[in-house]
Amino acid sequence: MKNKILLSTLFALGTVNTVQAQNLSGKILFSLPGTNSTTDSICTLEPDGSGFTFITHGSRPRLSPTGTYLAFLYGTDTNRSLNHIYFKDVTGAPYQYFDNGSKFNLFNFDFSPSTDKLIFDWQGGFYNQLSNDPNGQTLNNTSGAGDNFDEYPRICKVDSVVVSHNPNFGLYTMPYPGPTNGLVPNTVPGDLSPYWSPDGQWIYYAKQYPGAPYRLHNIYRIHRDGSNMQQITNLPNNDTLGMSLVVTKNGNWVVAPARINGVTGLYRFNAHPTGFDTTGQLIRAFNYLSSPTRNFWLGNVDSVAQHTLDVAVVSAGTAKIFPNPSADLVTIQIPGTSYYDLTFFNALGQKCKELTVSNYQTIRVSDIPAGLYFIELNDRENKTSQKLQLLKQ
Repeated sequence: MKNKILLSTLFALGTVNTVQAQNLSGKILFSLPGTNSTTDSICTLEPDGSGFTFITHGSRPRLSPTGTYLAFLYGTDTNRSLNHIYFKDVTGAPYQYFDNGSKFNLFNFDFSPSTDKLIFDWQGGFYNQLSNDPNGQTLNNTSGAGDNFDEYPRICKVDSVVVSHNPNFGLYTMPYPGPTNGLVPNTVPGDLSPYWSPDGQWIYYAKQYPGAPYRLHNIYRIHRDGSNMQQITNLPNNDTLGMSLVVTKNGNWVVAPARINGVTGLYRFNAHPTGFDTTGQLIRAFNYLSSPTRNFWLGNVDSVAQHTLDVAVVSAGTAKIFPNPSADLVTIQIPGTSYYDLTFFNALGQKCKELTVSNYQTIRVSDIPAGLYFIELNDRENKTSQKLQLLKQ
């Protein structure tokens, strides 16, 4: 209960928490968009989708392999890619690590296996900097096609080879920290968001819809020499993947933000199915988000490998809402598998907000004024209703 009150207070005040970075190991680490770039929220979940916890403000988080550093983007620019890289380490308070005052696009970054360096895309190429040297010397790593569209470095934890994407050509690999590189055979324009399998044998990536830049549809994998390309998912048309997919430590699952059958959330997909994975498995819904592609970013999912991802169960007939009070995000926890029509009424009995929710879902309440709200939950299937109260700060 103490953590829930702290979470709501932090969202309300817009301050930065000082949860230690090393405590994030074994969690699902991700970021959610706020009302502006300074209120984006870096959060964690337990492997079953429970335990929603706010960590700090920022976006696109990445935890170093040793758990020493949490890297993320933070700043006031509405285009998150033009903001600065911040670190949070065992000393607690976030600090600026790389100053992007020149305002070049900065999409993604990754730590070397030993955590001593961070590689990031900037000015259309790749650079690296010592992790313990904030705002220190930045070294250029020649890479990719050299057309200023080389992006999204991911480092293989087996041999430190970097894989990246170029939306105009395909996937590239290079030794860390460069400079030689090569196009992965059989990859094409629109192959994006690569990630290594734990054994370094496969590169997982997503293909965009034809003619729809950065709108990702299905997951594939390929060997680094371009052989044995395999399609992993076969999602229905109009289902969309987010830009940040991650493979779990045991190599069995690919986890990604996605919108499937109208539900936006974090999903896992069978990494080596005998047939195509057509739906995925929902870990946690964030259905107030209309799309998984706008600043909904997955960082680490190490612990997903060791756990099943069933949603939390509550006693029959009992719905919960938390944190309460809250200023930004709340979780609706409802027993069963039904869909519920949820309606907010203010103290005057006026209807203020309506939406449909499932059994374990996070929604945004920053769009309604502060005050006491009465919430009515109507079970579509069983024709029953429940009532809750929320103090909106």
